[in-house]
Amino acid sequence: MLDGNYLTTLKIVENCQIDILAHLGIFRRGIARAGLDTSFDEISYFPKIIKNILSTMIERGIALEINTSGLRRPEDVTYPNKNILKLYKKLGGSILTIGSDTHYPDNAFFGLLQGYSLLKECGFHNYGYIQNHEYIIFPLHRSIFEAYFL
Repeated sequence: MLDGNYLTTLKIVENCQIDILAHLGIFRRGIARAGLDTSFDEISYFPKIIKNILSTMIERGIALEINTSGLRRPEDVTYPNKNILKLYKKLGGSILTIGSDTHYPDNAFFGLLQGYSLLKECGFHNYGYIQNHEYIIFPLHRSIFEAYFL
């Protein structure tokens, strides 16, 4: 099942004209809803597919979104998780965005500071957003709120 998720994601980053890949690893949400353990490292199960996804994204200039919505749910993890972020960094990835997947007012900005800290922890120095297919970059030492409101 999960390899199908990653194979589909690989096809998307290889063939589609996208600026950002979001929700990488969101399958954990369903696993958590089923009451199952979500703490496994999918890189150990699918190293080649995941490396191909990330390498293709880097090559094509596709940003990786760090989505913090999982921090407010039972799985308590970002999408993607820390291990994938570290691999992305190791492969030379640097185009990152941060989102909280806000669908309701109570979720606005939820976990963004944790996402910001996670990027620092994984060795990244910048993050940004996409506007008109252009990556607008911000240094991580700058407040995430400054980036959104300035």
